[in-house]
Amino acid sequence: MNTLKNSLIFTTLLGFFKEGGSSDNLIPAGMLKQPSIATTPQTYRVPVGGDVELECKLLNLGDSVQLWKNGTRVISVGSLQVRNDPRIMRSLDKLFIKGVDVWDTGTYTCEIEGDMEEQTTVSHFLQVLEAPTIIGVPGPESMRVRAGTTVSINCKAEGHPKPNITWTKLQSGRTSPLSERPELTIEEVSRTDGGLYQCRADNHVGEPKFKKISLQVLYPPEVTALHRTVHASVGWGVNISCDVWSDPPSSLEWFRGTGSMEYLDQHTQFQQMTVDGSLRYSLSLVPQLQIDITNYTCLARNKIGEGKATILLTGLPSPPLVSSGELSASLTSYLLSWHTHSFTDIAAYNILYRKLPSGPIVYAWDSIDLEGEDVNHDRDKTGGIVLQHYKVDNLSPDSAFVAKIKAKNTVGWSDFSREFLFYTRGKDSSPVESHVLGTDEVTSSSFVTKNNFQLAMGLLLLLQTLIR
Repeated sequence: MNTLKNSLIFTTLLGFFKEGGSSDNLIPAGMLKQPSIATTPQTYRVPVGGDVELECKLLNLGDSVQLWKNGTRVISVGSLQVRNDPRIMRSLDKLFIKGVDVWDTGTYTCEIEGDMEEQTTVSHFLQVLEAPTIIGVPGPESMRVRAGTTVSINCKAEGHPKPNITWTKLQSGRTSPLSERPELTIEEVSRTDGGLYQCRADNHVGEPKFKKISLQVLYPPEVTALHRTVHASVGWGVNISCDVWSDPPSSLEWFRGTGSMEYLDQHTQFQQMTVDGSLRYSLSLVPQLQIDITNYTCLARNKIGEGKATILLTGLPSPPLVSSGELSASLTSYLLSWHTHSFTDIAAYNILYRKLPSGPIVYAWDSIDLEGEDVNHDRDKTGGIVLQHYKVDNLSPDSAFVAKIKAKNTVGWSDFSREFLFYTRGKDSSPVESHVLGTDEVTSSSFVTKNNFQLAMGLLLLLQTLIR
């Protein structure tokens, strides 16, 4: 028999015999209460240096023995403290730990050892919290590398629980997430990889910690022409521009012609910084002869290399820009208005128009040629932009059309304009006056016209899809 039963039987028998052997003093075995634990498992979250009380409320302990364990390591057995740690103290229902540290994190079990067939236990989990700290990693706070190399940036952090690392690039007040690993690797770095990088360590204990590293990428000049083709004419002043990205800074020279180019040692040039970080070099020219209307090349050099871009001066008119509104005031006609850049007079226009393709149906282009008296010679205030309008008749009501235009001067024909979308009025719709832009509105209309065209095309395609 186990110890508890022996003790109870012995006590019962002793009382039995003291009372003269009466069986009325015997305690039925089913009425004996078993020891138990009234505490439920809990998770304790305590910051480093704090104190914690782990509860274990006992019921009917009797002659059974209480044990405390940390994992498999015994802390105490009954009144005997096995673990020699002055921070740990006990009471009947609690285990106290003062000044906890991260190594105290773990499972703590209160257990009753007795004559029961099964052990009675309750286990608590102690999570010791420590705010993140970014530890020193060998390496500079700023790095300078050449384009094409591979760069690795490290960020290590300590804390409990283990902090999560997030790398971002800071640019123009925005952050772009890059990686969630301690090491950020950028292969074959380029100009756009330069900037300020930030490591963020966070475990949701206290405030996140940050580390910033500046990356400077050295690269040869990257050069683009602001406009690859510029309209020009003898005796008229023009400006041509090149945008240059370069680190280290570069110098820029201008050349004229093709093949064996002529260095321009005397010219008027000015510079300005753009919003995208490039340096814009602009050259002012007044072609004196027809041979001056040719290719111009901007060549930038720094210690690493060079870059260049070529701009073509041409006497051809620029492709026309349509400046009229999309909605016609008429059921069967549309007043088309446009402008083109040409220092010399426009001799002719060619207009192509057709109904907007519908599904598999593609309509043929109708062509209109404007020459002689049909061509206007109105210009804007600068004198370089020619204004023109024409009324297109015999159109279907309540329909969508597209049009494109090209212009001809003494040098030749321009390219066609972008296709322009317009609508004739429906029978039940109210008349809308098609607005023709004046000379002061011509420049600003180009951007609006382009965006309106794209929007209208998108809406029309969506409508066709729904009808099907």
